[in-house]
Amino acid sequence: MYLNHTEGTFTNIDILNNAADDKGGGLFCHESNPTFDNINISGNRTLDGDGAGIFLSGSSPSITNSIVSNNIAEGPVSAHGGGFFIDDSSNPEILNSQIINNASQDDGSGLHIRGSSQPLLNNVLIDNNNSGRFGGGLYSFSSSIPTLINVDITNNTASKGAGIYLSGTTAILDSLQIRNNESGGSGGGIFIRDSNPQLSNITISENSALFGGGIYLENAYPTFSADNR
Repeated sequence: MYLNHTEGTFTNIDILNNAADDKGGGLFCHESNPTFDNINISGNRTLDGDGAGIFLSGSSPSITNSIVSNNIAEGPVSAHGGGFFIDDSSNPEILNSQIINNASQDDGSGLHIRGSSQPLLNNVLIDNNNSGRFGGGLYSFSSSIPTLINVDITNNTASKGAGIYLSGTTAILDSLQIRNNESGGSGGGIFIRDSNPQLSNITISENSALFGGGIYLENAYPTFSADNR
């Protein structure tokens, strides 16, 4: 599905087993602000590009009660964002949803966030996503500001930042469970570089890595509050 300068409401839709040569295997939104409720985006692929499940460019959709699963971003050169690729000042709201079992050849198998985008995730499960490079669950950089509230980030894998990878970003993380993520290098739970995120009420447990099983910090200035552990 390709949406260009489009509004509208989409309910009870399955977008399954599609492929795009470049971007947006399941859904591509360009400067569009639709509303999605109870959609299932599963089994989609990009053959040489980003955003196998959903690709957002300058778009701010509302996505509620939905599942983005089993999507694969791959290509001969690079491919990011198995579940979501969020770019160009996109500000989606993702509520009461699941981002599970996605894979990417490169960064951000669950979500890849960049380009000054400011997504909001509330009551979301990010589980069992597998990144070939950084950010198994979520990858955020390039002045993006993701806000995560009541989000579980579990069982994801990557070479760095298996749960969350932050670089050059200001993230707001509140009431998160970051558990059982596995990195082959640094930052099993969270990897933070050149960033100043705000973290409150965060539980980080049972993650593993070569360096920094729970958290790995590099030139970082995070603020922790409440009962982080």
